[in-house]
Amino acid sequence: MIVTAWHLPIATDMTPVLSTGIPKAPSLDEEREFERRGRHTAEEGTARAGTAGLVAKPSLQRAASAGDIARVLFDVAEEHDADLVVVGRRGLSRLQSVVLGSVSDAAVRDGRRPVLIVPSGED
Repeated sequence: MIVTAWHLPIATDMTPVLSTGIPKAPSLDEEREFERRGRHTAEEGTARAGTAGLVAKPSLQRAASAGDIARVLFDVAEEHDADLVVVGRRGLSRLQSVVLGSVSDAAVRDGRRPVLIVPSGED
C-alpha cells in the first residue's frame, strides 16, 4: 500500500497571511490542487513499487497535523498488517519541526510498527 497522507499547508512559510497576521486558509481550488498533487505522489510511488517488483495500490488520506499523519499511516499499516512503515524526512530544521511538526518524529514515537526513515536528497 502506498499511502500519501497530507494536510493543508495552513502554517507554512509559503502560506499567505491576512492583514490580521492570521494565516489565510486555502481556497477550494487550492485544496483541490493539493489533493491532486497528493494523489499524483501516491500513484508515482505505486509505479515505483511496481518497477521494484512489489504489488501496491495508491491511497490518499487527509490529516490535520504531523501527528495525525503518523496516526493515519499506522492505522493503514495495521489494516494491512504491514511489517514496516516507511516515511520520508524533509530535512526541516529543529525550529521548523517544532513549529510545523515532523511526521518522521511522530512515526517513531507511535511505536506500533517498525519505521524506516528515508532522508530527502537534500539531507
